[in-house]
Amino acid sequence: METFLARFGNCARYFGWTNEDKLFQLCGSLSGPVGQILWDLSESTTVEEVVKLPRNRFAVINQAERFRAELRQRRRQPNESLQELYRSVGRLMALAYPGPSSDLSNIVARDAFLDALCDHSLRIRILEKEPENLEEALKLACKLEAYDNSAGVDGGANTSKTGRAKEAAKSVSCWEESQDVCM
Repeated sequence: METFLARFGNCARYFGWTNEDKLFQLCGSLSGPVGQILWDLSESTTVEEVVKLPRNRFAVINQAERFRAELRQRRRQPNESLQELYRSVGRLMALAYPGPSSDLSNIVARDAFLDALCDHSLRIRILEKEPENLEEALKLACKLEAYDNSAGVDGGANTSKTGRAKEAAKSVSCWEESQDVCM
C-alpha cells in the first residue's frame, strides 16, 4: 500500500494533478479488496479520506508492532546465508518502521542483523569496526565469516577440509553479493 501511495504521489506531482484529478485517478486505480472501499465513499469525499481508508484496513501501519516483534525474534537459520538474513532484516525493518530511514533506524537495523547472527564473537568483531548501517554490517559479516571459514575457525561445525572449503566458498560468494548490494 505504501509503495502504491508513494508512486501515486510522484505521478500527481509530475503531472500537476489538482485535488479533483488526484481523487479521480486514485479511485480509478483501486481494485480488488482495496477497491471495495469505494463503496463507502460519498460525493464529498476527499483524497485524504480515500487514502486513509485503505491505510486503516490494509496497511502495515496497523501491523507495525507485529513486525517489530518478528524483528526482535529473528535469528539466522541453519544454512541460511548472510545475504538472506540481510534481506529478511531489511524487509522487517521496512514493515516495522515505515517511512524514510534515519540515523536511528539505520542503527536499529544494524543491531537487529547483528543480534540475528547468533554468534556473539562475530557480533563483537563487527561492532569493533563501527558499521553505521545494515549494509556495512553485512559487508563486514561476510568478510569476517569468509576469513574464519578459510582459517578453519567455524566452531567445530565443519572440521574436514572439504567442509571448510565449501563454507569458505559460500562466504566468498556472500561477500561478492554484499558488494553488489552496497554499490
